[in-house]
This record gives sequence, C-alpha cells and structure tokens, in this order.
Amino acid sequence: MTTKKDLLVIVADLDAENVMLSLLGRHHAFQIKEVDYKILRHTGRDSGCRGKGVPFARTFCNQYEHLLLIFDHEGSGAEKISPEDLEEELESELSKNGWEKNCSAVIVLQPELESWVWGDSRQVDQICGWDGRIPSLRQWLVSEGDLETENSKPADPKAAFLKTLKNANPQKRVSAAIFREMGKRVSFKNCEDRTFVKLKTTLKKWFSNN
Repeated sequence: MTTKKDLLVIVADLDAENVMLSLLGRHHAFQIKEVDYKILRHTGRDSGCRGKGVPFARTFCNQYEHLLLIFDHEGSGAEKISPEDLEEELESELSKNGWEKNCSAVIVLQPELESWVWGDSRQVDQICGWDGRIPSLRQWLVSEGDLETENSKPADPKAAFLKTLKNANPQKRVSAAIFREMGKRVSFKNCEDRTFVKLKTTLKKWFSNN
C-alpha cells in the first residue's frame, strides 16, 4: 500500500504558489512539523478553483492525507456568495468526493492574497523599497486615500501594494519572486486576517509538533 503524503495545496496562480511555498518552508513559525507537501496551480485560476476544484482534487484523495484549496473571492464567479458560505459549501462537497471530513479545507481570500502582508509594515516597506523614506509608507497611503488611518489596512490591498511598489521603485517589476520574498520575510504574528488565521489554525490542527 502506497503511503500518502501529508498535504496537497491547490492554488489559483503563481503568486499564491510562491507565498505558500515560502510559508510552508517556515513550519517552525506555525508550530507545526515539517510537512511533506505538493502545490498545484489550477489552470482555471480563481473561477476554475471554485467551479472545478472539487473534481480536480478528487483525483488526488488517495495520494494525500490533507487538502487545502485556496483562491480569491474576486474573480471566482461566486462573488454574490459570502467567502465563508462558499468555503462551507466547497468543504461539504469535498467530504462527499473522497476527502475525509476535517481533512480538507477551503480558503477563499477576500479581497486578495496581499491582505495577508499588511500586518507587518516594516517588512513591507523594505520589500517595496520604501524603507527610510519620508513620509512613512502608511502616512503616504493615508494621504493618497488608500488608508483611513496609519493603523488600518488598505481597502484594496493589491492596489495599495502595486501602487507602493511603482512609486518606490518604478524599475522593479511585480513578479512571483516578490511574493516568495514576502512569504519568507514578513512576520504574520500580528496578522488578524480571517483567512490567514484559518490557515494557521488548520495547519496546526493537522500537523502540530506538540
């Protein structure tokens, strides 16, 4: 009998793949054991993950113990359904399609993956090339109308990130490598984003090193 690997992660794009590669490489930060995992990108991107992710994942249920299906709410084609309800619906479908209950989880990002990084201003400043500039990044974003206060999160995390990167370093291209760097360097200790909390809680439930 073939031994199952620990975890399959299905994501919608290369940016999410690189973030998850970096995060799963930091297993000590999540207080979990080192995980034997594989990350696959769904060719249908967000809408493909939402509409075809369950049958796609079914083909792997005999190869992996656990599954994470991760995609953006925006672009999923199910924007009229709340992210929480969409997660619950797809998790129920997964449990009927080969995955044992509580061994699979769906994370619907709202609005986007970039919302995870805004809890650690210092590292975002450095990665974007804003470190040491005056005004500070958050002061500038407030003046630009992208933040309500310096302690808040951008209403549109992706737009704020791209705008910051373009203003700080016009020559620096937005690439998957930037997302891998964020996953490696940004501290998520104070990240209160619902979906990131769900990711941490789920990984610890499945792979706790205690």
